[in-house]
Amino acid sequence: MSKTDLKRGLGLLETTVIGVGITIGAGIYVLIGKAVGLTGPSVWISFVVAGILAALTGLSYAELSSMYPKDSSEYLYIKKAFKWESLAFLTGWICILTGAIGAAAVSLGFAGYFVYIFNTPMILTAMFVIVLLSVINFMGVKKSAMLDVIFTIAAVLGLVFIIFIGLKNFGSVNYFQTIDGLRGVFKSASLIFFAYIGFQGVVRLSEETREPSKTIPKAIILSVVITTFLYIGVAIASVSTLSTSELSGSSAPLADITARVLGGANPIVIAILAIFATLSTILAVLLITSRLLYGMAEEHSLPKSLKSINPLTQTPGNAILLTGVGSLFFILLGKIETVASIVNFMIFVIFILVNLSVISLRYKYPDMHRNFKVPINIGRFPILAFAAVLVSLFMLLHISMTVFLASLILIILGLVVYELITKEKTLEKGFIDPYRAASLALGICLFMLGSFIVVGGFLVEQFWWTGILWIILGAALFWYTYSLIFRE
Repeated sequence: MSKTDLKRGLGLLETTVIGVGITIGAGIYVLIGKAVGLTGPSVWISFVVAGILAALTGLSYAELSSMYPKDSSEYLYIKKAFKWESLAFLTGWICILTGAIGAAAVSLGFAGYFVYIFNTPMILTAMFVIVLLSVINFMGVKKSAMLDVIFTIAAVLGLVFIIFIGLKNFGSVNYFQTIDGLRGVFKSASLIFFAYIGFQGVVRLSEETREPSKTIPKAIILSVVITTFLYIGVAIASVSTLSTSELSGSSAPLADITARVLGGANPIVIAILAIFATLSTILAVLLITSRLLYGMAEEHSLPKSLKSINPLTQTPGNAILLTGVGSLFFILLGKIETVASIVNFMIFVIFILVNLSVISLRYKYPDMHRNFKVPINIGRFPILAFAAVLVSLFMLLHISMTVFLASLILIILGLVVYELITKEKTLEKGFIDPYRAASLALGICLFMLGSFIVVGGFLVEQFWWTGILWIILGAALFWYTYSLIFRE
C-alpha cells in the first residue's frame, strides 16, 4: 500500500492569515485590561517589548524553517542543532502542551463571550467548540484555512473598530506614565506576550504549504508585523478611552470601550467579533498542534499511529483526535491570566532553545543552503538571535513562582513520558496492553489534576491541599503500572 501524504494546499496568503489568526485571539481581547493594571497608560510600550521579542525570534524561525521545512519544527531544530534526543523530545512536549493548554484557555474565552449573548453553560460551551473545530480540522487543511480566513477577517475588523472609535480620545492621557516604572512595563510584557503566541506555529504547516522554504519565512515575518501594529493601536485606544482602574477591573475591556464611546450602547457587536477572534485562534492552535504530533511521529519520537493519514481527507486523524482530547482536559485549568503565564513560561524556554539552535547550526552546517538568514552577523554569529536569547531570559525573571512550579511539574511529566515511550520493549511491541495503557493515562491525569489544584487552586480553592493526595495517588498508579509493563 502506498503512503498517503499531506496535501500541499496552502500559499502565502493562507499561511499568513493562519499566523495572524492564531495570534489575534483571547490574548488581546481579554488580557489588555490585566496588562494595563500592571503598567498603566504606558502599556503600549509593553506591546513593543513583546513585539521585539516576537520579531527577533520570528527571524530565527524563518531561517530554521528554510533549512528544515518539516512539520516537526522545534523538535527537529533542537535535534539537528544539539544531537540530544531527550532535549528535542522535551521541546516538542512543551510545544504540544502549549497548544493543548492554549486551545483550552481560548475556548474558555470564547465561551465567556458566547455566554454573554446566548446564556449557555460555560464549560459545556467551551468543550463543544473544541469538538466542533476538531471535526473541521479533520475535514481538511484547505477547508480549515478557508474558515480561518473568515474568522481572522472578523477578528482584525474588531481591533480596527476599537482603534477607529478611540481616535477622538487620542492624546487624552500621558502615554509614558507608568505604575511601577520599567518593572511594571516588563511584568506587563511578560503577561501580554500570550497575545503574540502563534506566529511560530506556521512552521508546522510546512508539509502542507507550496514552496515552504520560501513561503513560510515570509508568512512568519508578515504575521508578526501585522499583529504588532494592530496591538499598539488597540493599546493606545484603550488607555485613551477608559481609566486604568476601569480597564484592569474589566473581564471584557474592549466591549466596555465600545459601550463608553457609543454612549452606553449594548456592545453586542464587539462581543460577536470577539467570538470570531477566539474561534480563529482555537482552530489554528488545534491545526498546528496536531501537525506537530504528526511530525514527531514521522521522526519516530512518538507512536507510529499518530502519523496515520486519512486517505479521504488527507489529514492526520489520530493526531487531531489526541489534540482535541488533550484540550478538553485542560479546559478545567481556571483563570486565564494564570493559564497565559504558564504558556508564556514554556514559550520563553522554547524561544531560548530555538535561538540557540540558529547559533549552533551556523557553525555546524555553515554551507547548508538557507533561503533566509537572520540579518546582522559578526562572521557566522547571528547577533539578533543572541539578543532574542537574552530578552527571553530577562522575561523569565518576571514570571511568578507559582507559574514556575506549575510549568516545572509539566516538564518533569514530559521526561517521564519520554522514558516510557523510548523503552526498548515498547518500541519492539509497537503497543501496550489497552488496560495498562488506560491505567497509565489515568495515573497521569490524576497527577496533573492534583498539581493544578495545589498550584492554581482551581475547582477547590479553599481545599487546595487535597491536590497533594491526588498527586500521590496518580504517581503511585502510574509507577505501579509502569513496573508491570517493563519489569515482567
